[in-house]
Order: sequence, then C-alpha cells, then structure tokens
Amino acid sequence: MDIISWLKNVGAVLATITTLVYASGYLALRARAFALGTDPAFTLVYEGYVFAGFRFVLISLIILLVSCPLIAAVRWGALWVQGHVPGPFLGAIQWLVLVLVAIATLYLTFKILSVNGLLLRRQNSGSNSWIAEAITGGWIAVVLMFVVVFLAALSVLWLRTRMSAANEPFTWMLAIIAAIQLILVPISYGALYADRKVRVLAAVPDGAKVLKEPLGIVDRGSGYATLYGLDANNERSLVTVKIDELNGIPIKNIVTLKKFVQNELVHGEEKRGGVDA
Repeated sequence: MDIISWLKNVGAVLATITTLVYASGYLALRARAFALGTDPAFTLVYEGYVFAGFRFVLISLIILLVSCPLIAAVRWGALWVQGHVPGPFLGAIQWLVLVLVAIATLYLTFKILSVNGLLLRRQNSGSNSWIAEAITGGWIAVVLMFVVVFLAALSVLWLRTRMSAANEPFTWMLAIIAAIQLILVPISYGALYADRKVRVLAAVPDGAKVLKEPLGIVDRGSGYATLYGLDANNERSLVTVKIDELNGIPIKNIVTLKKFVQNELVHGEEKRGGVDA
C-alpha cells in the first residue's frame, strides 16, 4: 500500500469517528434538554456536540472496561450452555433470551424517554420518581447507564457470532435490538450523565427579570443560555437569554443540579408555602 492510499484510509477512518462522535454528542445534548425541559432550538453546527460526544465515548469505554469480567463470565456461560444443551432446546433458550433482552431494551427506552420537563415539576409531583431521581444525579443513574452499555455490548457480541446466519429471522431481530440499544446508549448518557452542574449567578441579568435569586445556568448552546429559578409567584421557571447578557455577571457558586433543586429552590418554595399558610 502506498502512502497516498494509507493517508486516504486514515482520513476516512478519522472522518467516520468524528461523525459518530458528533452525532452521539448531538443525541446526548438533545436527550438532556428533553429530560430537563430546556429543549431549545438546536443548531446543526455547534462545538459543544464534539465535547459532549468525546465525553460520552470516554464514559462508555470506562463502563466497558469495568464490565469486561462480567461480559467474559456471560460469554463463558453461553458457550457452556451451547456445548451441553441439545440443539432443539438450545434454539428455544436463545429465543427466550432474545425476547427477554428485547423487553428489557424497550422498557429502558420508554422509561428514560418518559421523563420530560423535569425542572418545571414541583417538589414531590408527577410519576417516575425513581427515574427522575436518576436524571437529577442520583446513584440509580450509575446502575442504569451500566445496564444500558452492558446490554448493548452483549448484543453486539452476540450479533457478531450470528453473522454466518445473516438471513435467519433470529439474526434480523437481534440486529434490530442491537441497533436500538446502540442509539439508546448516547440518549441514556445525555439523560443520566451529561453536564449536571449548575452555575449560580450573583445577579439577575436584564433579560431574566421575571426570575429572582437563586438563579442558575442549567443549559448553554450556540449563543444562548437557559436560566433556572423561581418567578415572582415562587413557581419553577426557565428563561433563555443571549450569552452577551451574562457578560459582567459573576458566578458565585457551582453546585450539582440535585443540590440546586433540593436546597435553594425547595427552600424558596417552602418559604412561599409558609407565607401562604
């Protein structure tokens, strides 16, 4: 292979990786905005997608590294069953496992996507309390992210062993499940792991006078920032302002989203409740 062909191949590989990272970053940030309720107008060209995509790849690789012993144990168990179970029973077991994996995949997909506008919910309101806890930064997020990546890795490895029978219905169904899982991984990362830090402002910008302190930046995009706080009626509200309007306003603290919601905002709501009473 000459140097020109080698450089072309390297360039094609890098372009493919960059595209996948960019697309993953877009899905992650979109899922985060949908879950939290910021959901602004997204642009196709934004450098934040690249950063979010590389962070997603790093987190996924770490989870894969940690789960390698468990993946190896499952593979060893599958090979043992394949070598000791008769053919007719083996086929039934494979279909049963495939159905269970499909149910788990659909359940996780619908459960994660069922949460929308989380920041605008009042304290202790709404359903899906445990998934809402995970999205705000609870320990359940660690378990869910591990399960999503683990299932996707197993499905891809399983599909790889079935490529010799690519025309069978079983392989097609497995391929569909694996594709859903691969798309679900960046979406789950966005909802469960993307930036969970709130930058608390020292003053209220002119474009967000409907809100009062404490006021925090919960989302940023190309030329805008989404602010989160309480309005004059002590209701949780989101306001989008231009980045230029934040110039000169200090950041007095950086806290987790969970702490900001459960401390500052809840105290404000409780104070309002005491006044009303």
